[in-house]
Amino acid sequence: MVFVRSLFVLIFAVLPVAVWAQPLATSFRSGGIELPAFLQRADDVEPRAVVINLHGNPGGKIRPESPLATTLAKQGVATFWFNYRGIWGNQGTYSVFNGISDARAAIDFLKSAEAKQRFGLGDLPIVLFGYSMGSAIALLGAAGNDSVAGVVALAPCDHGYFGRELGDPQSRIKQFLDEVTEGLFGPKGPVPGGGPAFTGDLIANHQSYGFARNAPALQKTALLFFPALDDKTCPIEDHFLPLYRTLRSAQHPRLDAFGLNAGHGLDSASGNTMRQMTADWMVRTFPSAPRKAGARETSIAPFELSRR
Repeated sequence: MVFVRSLFVLIFAVLPVAVWAQPLATSFRSGGIELPAFLQRADDVEPRAVVINLHGNPGGKIRPESPLATTLAKQGVATFWFNYRGIWGNQGTYSVFNGISDARAAIDFLKSAEAKQRFGLGDLPIVLFGYSMGSAIALLGAAGNDSVAGVVALAPCDHGYFGRELGDPQSRIKQFLDEVTEGLFGPKGPVPGGGPAFTGDLIANHQSYGFARNAPALQKTALLFFPALDDKTCPIEDHFLPLYRTLRSAQHPRLDAFGLNAGHGLDSASGNTMRQMTADWMVRTFPSAPRKAGARETSIAPFELSRR
């Protein structure tokens, strides 16, 4: 028994162990409004990139726990997350336009001398990770923006498409749009009374918000897509495939996609797969960050659109 215990201690001592810090509470200003935020990074690995995690619609109250941030921290990727203005206690007006402005303000904050000194991030590549509505904010915020090195879009939702359908009284998805609008902006929703501002923004800007229209401005951005193949909220035929085919036709040089066999909300298995593949993609795409002694290596293999 003593030998077994000694062997266990020896093995434990020589195995490299990733240590990631607890998320740090912070805040930044966007449009004159203070937005609470969190940042998490590893202590024993020099950071290779920083991800800004952009939540879907409506998201939830901001929490210090993030499974994505914990997974990414093990590979030297810091993660920054917050809620948009106008929702979950934040002041301001909730809209896609303002969400894009919030994402850009977050980028400016992470590039500031204050953030570099406090978080030790330096001049790292910035990647926007967006789920659902967050994918629209990520892709639109990255289009033509040299400050964004990459985008990860999970269950992508083209809000230009939604804006066009909202403006069509004969839309085939009118019932779906009415139900979503009531759930979000009705008396029991997270943004009661906010429907006219949100939908008005989508209708007025539906052309400029369209995914395929913004494809040329994403040519220099590394892209990773996780379409949910059984998505009923943002079906891939309407939301993902038009953009994907446009990017393929333009021979986008850094385009990866992996189809998740799940619906819009994912499940535990597909969520775990997505997080690990995102971490592997980050290492493969941003490999040059120096590592401290004992930091773990990872094996990366290319992947493609599939139903695994």
